[in-house]
Amino acid sequence: MKINKTLVFRMYAVLIFWTVFFFFAVFVPKRFQYRFLFPIFLNLYLFAAKIKPVYLGGADLNSYRGVIFGINHKSFVDSQMVMSLLKNPFTLVYRREVFKSPFFRFMAWKVGFIPIERNETLTSKNAFDSMINKLEKGVSILYFPEGRHIVQSHIGKFQKGIAKLAKASDKPVVPIALYGIDDKIRFEKKLIWRKVYIKAGEPIKYSQYNDDELFTNALKDRIQTMYFEMHEKYNLINY
Repeated sequence: MKINKTLVFRMYAVLIFWTVFFFFAVFVPKRFQYRFLFPIFLNLYLFAAKIKPVYLGGADLNSYRGVIFGINHKSFVDSQMVMSLLKNPFTLVYRREVFKSPFFRFMAWKVGFIPIERNETLTSKNAFDSMINKLEKGVSILYFPEGRHIVQSHIGKFQKGIAKLAKASDKPVVPIALYGIDDKIRFEKKLIWRKVYIKAGEPIKYSQYNDDELFTNALKDRIQTMYFEMHEKYNLINY
C-alpha cells in the first residue's frame, strides 16, 4: 500500500514551516513551550492530517502534574492529539527509530522527549531512569502500553512496562481512550476531515493491586470500557 501523497505533502509543509519560523522555540524556557509554542505546532500538525480531536471529558487532564497518561495506540497522530489538550509539563516516550534525521533527534532531545529501544537493555534502563526523574520533577509521561499501532483490532495486548513504571515511581496512571481512527488513514486514497474522540478516566495506582498483571489488566479494562462506550455511540470503526 502507498501512503497518501496529499498527507505526506501537508505533513512536510508543516514541518518545514515550523523549522523555518519556530526553530527558536526549542531554546526558550519550557513553560513558554507548553503554554504557547507547543499548541501552535500541534494544531498545525493536526490541521495537516485533517484531524479534529474532540475531548469528551471524564477527567480534567490539566489538574494533573507528574502523572502517567496511559493511552491506547491507534495511529501516528495519537500523541499529538493528547498533547494538544495539555497545558502542564509533559514528555513523550518514543521509539528511537521514529526520528531518523539527526535534526529531528536533536529537536526531540531539546524538548525533553525520551527515546527507547526495546532490544537494548542499557538504553531501556536509561529511558526508565529518565522517566522516573521526569515524574519526580512534576512532568507527566505519555505512555502507550500496547507499544505499537493497533490496526487489526480495537484494543491490543497491554505490555507490563507501564506497571513497572507505576510501581517504581508510585505515581498514578490516568487512563485515556482514543476512538475514531487507526493507522490505515495514511493509506486511504482521499484525505478527509475526521473527528477523533478522546475520553479520560479517574487515575489508578499500582498500590491498589500490587501485581503487574492485575494492574495492567485493570488499566486495559478501564480504557477498553471507555473505548467501547464511544464505539457504541459513534460506530466509526469495525473489524
